[in-house]
Amino acid sequence: MSLQPSASLPYDWVVSDLHLLLEAKQYRPRGADELIVANWPVTATERVLFLGDLDGMWGLGFLARQDAEDAAIALGALLEKLPGRVTLVAGNWDSDDVLEVADAAGWAVARADGDPVKGLQFQYRGWVVDCGHFPAVLVPGMLSLHGHFHPPAPCLQGHLHEPGEEVASHFESSRRHINVAAPLRSFKPLRLQELLDERIDHLEGSC
Repeated sequence: MSLQPSASLPYDWVVSDLHLLLEAKQYRPRGADELIVANWPVTATERVLFLGDLDGMWGLGFLARQDAEDAAIALGALLEKLPGRVTLVAGNWDSDDVLEVADAAGWAVARADGDPVKGLQFQYRGWVVDCGHFPAVLVPGMLSLHGHFHPPAPCLQGHLHEPGEEVASHFESSRRHINVAAPLRSFKPLRLQELLDERIDHLEGSC
């Protein structure tokens, strides 16, 4: 039985950390971009919330001019193969150059008022759902949809993608943080209603 989209949710799917065009094998399996395109489950009319780190090259601005132009064309071509009405909340890898490519592809780009930590929020089943690239600092009645933390190690910018023992313990014990990073989720979006219903049922003891 297929899950019917909830009229009270602003998005149908959620995902983060695809790191498109990244060829470093320690971060993604060989052929990851082809796998992502082949397994993309979204239709053209469905709404996708992308919680950052679309880019896999630390921003096109870090490349030589011709390389950056070629990468922008390649990234744009990939986005054309990922249907859906996508809202992108920028992650720490998403430079202005990357956001321009996403904008040109018809994606809505949410800059969260210029604050790289602040996310978007909506209400569902009496909970406030914070959606950002980084985990939110929670208050009672709040859930945090986030990415950023995924294998295997600190990236070259020094950001921690594989949580240290103390950090991992905190987010694993906090059932109100939901990590949607693609490397942890078979490199494809998740049904938002299904994801939230399962977690809220668990928290409210109704499952």
